[in-house]
Amino acid sequence: MNVMKSSSNWKCRLMRAGVVSLLFLVAISGTSLQAASAVATGIDSRGRITWGWAAGSDLENAKLRAIEFCKASGGAHPRILVHTFARGYGAIVEYMEAGNARNVTASVGDHSEQQAINNALNKAKLAGGHTPKLVRTWHDFAIGETKF
Repeated sequence: MNVMKSSSNWKCRLMRAGVVSLLFLVAISGTSLQAASAVATGIDSRGRITWGWAAGSDLENAKLRAIEFCKASGGAHPRILVHTFARGYGAIVEYMEAGNARNVTASVGDHSEQQAINNALNKAKLAGGHTPKLVRTWHDFAIGETKF
């Protein structure tokens, strides 16, 4: 009798665990996982380009924070260079233009870090840049995602 009772308790617990797991998955799938990234550029007091980037759950907030980070780097009159509401990887590349002026380009919302780097490098090349230098990469995790 005890064996039968023990077996039914085990099955009941297993079934409860399955139901709880199913409810958890249904709750998560109903939640929209969103992320956004933005990169801003500006010019500092010595005429050099500055940049700032931000990622988060809201595109407008990411744009504002990128502008503020650019200002904190000394950038005056910052503007958004690139932005996306798509989750993914981002990369910022500095490069030299003709006449040895420094410029910056970026890629956001890419499927892999390497794709983001390659896209940013290609943008620098298409702009006629030379001597590109990777200065920053990131992945904009969705709200609740904590893989760092």
